[in-house]
Amino acid sequence: MAGEVAEDQAHFICAKKSFQLECLKAYDRLISEIKSRSDIYHTISSDFSFLSGKALNEISVSYLEKCAADFGGKYNRDIDTLELVNEVATFKFQVKELVKNISTASHLDILKVISNGLRNAYPNIEIALRIFMTMPGSVASCERSFSKLKISKHYLSRV
Repeated sequence: MAGEVAEDQAHFICAKKSFQLECLKAYDRLISEIKSRSDIYHTISSDFSFLSGKALNEISVSYLEKCAADFGGKYNRDIDTLELVNEVATFKFQVKELVKNISTASHLDILKVISNGLRNAYPNIEIALRIFMTMPGSVASCERSFSKLKISKHYLSRV
């Protein structure tokens, strides 16, 4: 009859449906992990954004000092907050003279400027930029998830 399944096919359909449900769970987990990682990277990027060339060029000194104080609160084990606030206030004006196109200067460009003779004058800015530049660009658990996805897709294509 239409809609009925032979007994020998019922097990196969149940196994296939079960596999599809497991794949959907894995996809949901992947999407959730990617969103979580994206949110974390966005937060970290915004924490360090006040040290970008564009920010140093366009943002007022008082707002840069506020950003530096907030940053110092988060990374107080690595930097001295009061010194960072003072460094940012003076660095804003000095960096404009040292970097040709400050509006498009990256964090790395600014770190290079500091590393070339200004290390003693701005040690906390250098530390903050080094922290940002050495953060990992990938996450191994996320990469493992994609590896498992590849295995699942290969298996599914064979079924």
